Amino acid sequence: MINLSPRSLAVAALLSAVPLTAQAGDGHDHDGLFAKAALDRLEWTSSKGVAALHWEGEASLGGDEDKAVLLSRGTMAEDGDVDSAEVQVLWSHAISDFFDVRTGVRGDLAPDPERTAWVFGISGLAPYWIETSASLFVGTRGDVAVRLEADTDLALTTRLILQPSLELNATSKDDRQRESYGGLTSLEGGLRLRYEVTPTVAPYVGVSWERALGETNGRGDSHRHDDETTSLLAGLKLMF
Repeated sequence: MINLSPRSLAVAALLSAVPLTAQAGDGHDHDGLFAKAALDRLEWTSSKGVAALHWEGEASLGGDEDKAVLLSRGTMAEDGDVDSAEVQVLWSHAISDFFDVRTGVRGDLAPDPERTAWVFGISGLAPYWIETSASLFVGTRGDVAVRLEADTDLALTTRLILQPSLELNATSKDDRQRESYGGLTSLEGGLRLRYEVTPTVAPYVGVSWERALGETNGRGDSHRHDDETTSLLAGLKLMF
């Protein structure tokens, strides 16, 4: 039987990331395969005197129609504790010039306890140049979660870009260990202003906002998070 634990998934993802990053670094086409990697967000946030480090990145290897995709996102507190860490290993197939369907496995390494889920989703470029993503996560405990994401780039100058973003999360079951309750769970918004020093390096500043929704609102542990948080942020976007 295949071991689909989050820990084993993370090891497989790290091993697969090595050739992805190596090939992405030389910028060449390998026998019809294209490799690229991006650290879309590496940012420090500060809210009410509490700082945290957030990361979100993607690497892919494949052709125009099919490719393997590795996603990672998470948050580390200023004391070094990892509040959240997620890895997805996906297969992506183009269904049009602008949209791909994706399927694979997601592993949550933090917070405890670890979780594993099957992933089904669609991502691409919607009208008005809005990058969209809709993901369905079917957990091994019978739980189902949905994540909807959207962002767009507004060019103020050739190098100065304003990026608004939104993310909505929902789940089918209560998960008291993670302070998440059935229904809509959270809404996140962000506004980031970046300066593209080069096509591959872009520092940015901005503000983010997050609010717990539904039953999750008002039932969280105040020592872990607030029901509504506004944060200042500064970060770096890197393309390889």
